[in-house]
Amino acid sequence: MDQVLLSLFFLQLESGRGEFLSTLLDPPSQISIDASIRGLEEIGALKSLSGVMEMTPLGIHLARIPAPPRIGKLLVMGSLLGCRNVAVTVAASLCTTRSPLQRVSGIFSKVDMREGRDQRIIDERDNILRNVGNSDHLLVAHAFSRWKKSDNVGKKQACEILGLIPAAMWEIKQLHTQLAASLAQAGFPDNEMSNINSTSNRVVRA
Repeated sequence: MDQVLLSLFFLQLESGRGEFLSTLLDPPSQISIDASIRGLEEIGALKSLSGVMEMTPLGIHLARIPAPPRIGKLLVMGSLLGCRNVAVTVAASLCTTRSPLQRVSGIFSKVDMREGRDQRIIDERDNILRNVGNSDHLLVAHAFSRWKKSDNVGKKQACEILGLIPAAMWEIKQLHTQLAASLAQAGFPDNEMSNINSTSNRVVRA
């Protein structure tokens, strides 16, 4: 609803009172519309001016990005803070239909090869988490960067070492390409300044 409503505001078909939505065969309730408006206000996409809801400059940018507004804000803020490509990766991973991380369990006995493999994956992930600041989102971003830079053999090895699901990684890559292109079209290109803080985990977490 948030994404649809923001698009309708952008097209000047809605003011939040249901002018366009009420004409649908199965219109949403005003309660649902009001809840979406509150959510869009919370992220700064809409503001009330003399009792009338209007789009903010941020809202205009978010309406141009084909992603849920909260994901769009992650992309815009990532670009403004100089960690664009990391933000695109995190956004792509949040938009996937499944987690790229295989479920693994800790080891209790070295005899079982499966358990031994799981423990090695856990240890490798723990090493990354210590470096990126204990963030699951940055763990995925680091894993994707490592996977993306590799050839086909290296991609397979990365999946084995980190316990990654190959199909999910390809899905992230496709979404990464789409979101990066949409972000560039919205006025946030991929350049040196947009990635100047990409190695600063503190800025990325912010």
